[in-house]
Amino acid sequence: MRKKLNLIVICILLACFTSDFVLAQSKPVKIPPQIVQNLLKELGDLCSEHKGAAGRAALEKSIRAQVVDLNSDGIPEFIVRVIDTCFCGATGNCPVWVYQKSEKEYDFILQEMSATALYPKETSTKGYKDLVSEAHLAADEVYIREFKWDGTQYNPTICGLRKQVGERQGKPVYRFQRESCSDDNRPLAREVEPQRESPSVGTGPVSLSLVPNAFTIKASHYSWYEFNVSGQYRNAYVSGRFEVSGGQRNDVEVFILDPDAFTNWQNGHSVNTWYNSGRITVGNINVPLMPGKYFLVFNNNFSILSPKAISANINLIQRN
Repeated sequence: MRKKLNLIVICILLACFTSDFVLAQSKPVKIPPQIVQNLLKELGDLCSEHKGAAGRAALEKSIRAQVVDLNSDGIPEFIVRVIDTCFCGATGNCPVWVYQKSEKEYDFILQEMSATALYPKETSTKGYKDLVSEAHLAADEVYIREFKWDGTQYNPTICGLRKQVGERQGKPVYRFQRESCSDDNRPLAREVEPQRESPSVGTGPVSLSLVPNAFTIKASHYSWYEFNVSGQYRNAYVSGRFEVSGGQRNDVEVFILDPDAFTNWQNGHSVNTWYNSGRITVGNINVPLMPGKYFLVFNNNFSILSPKAISANINLIQRN
């Protein structure tokens, strides 16, 4: 009888704790104005419905926050989410930031552009609680990243896919497939083998396919394809067509750049281009080129959440 009473008391205490926790999490958190203004500035121009005073007001209402103290200094950090159909996916993944107060302002110390949840663990590294983000890919698949503080910033240290593979005694059984964290942040890249020099040049055109017929570019990434225009041909040009799907506007940017321009573009500088599509859904390319090395770039860096699926037929055509 005493054991039963003890169990009842424990259950009551757990229920009370859970209830208090849910109530505390459901209470609105007053977000510092600087954080709100930073997010409005960063996100406000990405969707047409958020332009103007009414649109910005609607976006501001979608900002939610949770207060945590990650380094036990008594000064709270803010885990901030933007819950808006323009930025959230169908499976509930939305952008999340972790902001920390510095001497005069708030700076974000972690940014996850697509996550269903981001929360602290009980463990700590160098005085800061470890963090975990979860992004639901499907009903039974969750992409997980664990972050640790390195003294100046949070870095992903464990990444992988958790998938339900069955049930045991009525409970789900999961398998975790670990993946490289560094690969998740690298731009998608593929090099096309340069055109080989032919020992003899005929009169007909030589055609080289520059891109796959179908490929996908992750959000905040770009893909590039290197090719050479041979000096043994008098006339050379890139010709073809591409079409984009994904995101709110089904758009991508396509460039043809020489090596110097490509390096400058990768470092955020303005460059001269041999071809610049602008942000479009469907494009046609017909660009004459001089002999030399070039890069055909498909850019999705401007899209913080949406991957883009590309279908393309683009060729380098060289003739005498």
